[in-house]
Amino acid sequence: MIMSKVSVIPKILAILVLVNISACDAMKQYFVKETVMCEGMEIFANRKGERLHIKADSMMSRTYTINDINVSVSLIPRLSRWYGGFGLYRPNGVDNLHLVIEEGVQHFSSSDEALEWLDWQNDRLGYMYTSSGLILGWKYQVKDERQKALTIEVWKFFVNGVELKNMSGANNEHLFIVDPGEPCQAQLEESFTPSKSKTIDGRLYSGKVIDLMYERDILPSKVEQAIKDGEAQSRDSHTFFFYNDSEAGFFWVKVDRSGRVVLIG
Repeated sequence: MIMSKVSVIPKILAILVLVNISACDAMKQYFVKETVMCEGMEIFANRKGERLHIKADSMMSRTYTINDINVSVSLIPRLSRWYGGFGLYRPNGVDNLHLVIEEGVQHFSSSDEALEWLDWQNDRLGYMYTSSGLILGWKYQVKDERQKALTIEVWKFFVNGVELKNMSGANNEHLFIVDPGEPCQAQLEESFTPSKSKTIDGRLYSGKVIDLMYERDILPSKVEQAIKDGEAQSRDSHTFFFYNDSEAGFFWVKVDRSGRVVLIG
């Protein structure tokens, strides 16, 4: 009888472990908000001969394939907005591959502000988008076999709660989606309404900037201080001001030729 009880213990422990893992996964899934991909969805992209394939193995796990790299990872749900979005992220890599992954939804009060947001990192990530509204950007770097880095961003844009589609410049030939059945639908945070552009102390701010200022607790006076004393770098029709504040920390401000604050980060 004693032997029988002892033999049952490992089985009980295994069940407890499985229950705990299931509960942990369920808890994580409860916090998943505003993702782009759903289980079984695949993204195929070809940019100047560099092919990227992304598959959603589950709600929070993805497999990324590019050139000689094939890696499956679990992503982390954001519990609060980070630079405007919830969604999923991964800040580290696997073995000799450094990974930076972002997947989620960005909210805007106008399509013009959405395109301005895309312009922010377009030189680095080379964004592509479909007429259905999926946006993808990536950068793959290889220093040597022991040092590789892959940055991937997958987004959907919503303007006043409506998914933004049919943007000019869509590339359905080199970027396309395979859905598992019904198209994946982003689950939005219902309580959030994007701000509209507004003039504050004589300066016009985009709605996106107002939301980001609130998120990061940056006052308009701090923005003005950055424009006055920050390190200025002109790029095309905009100027970036980089500033390190004793309270707000390091941040940058993007201003157009009219003096309007386009974006902060």
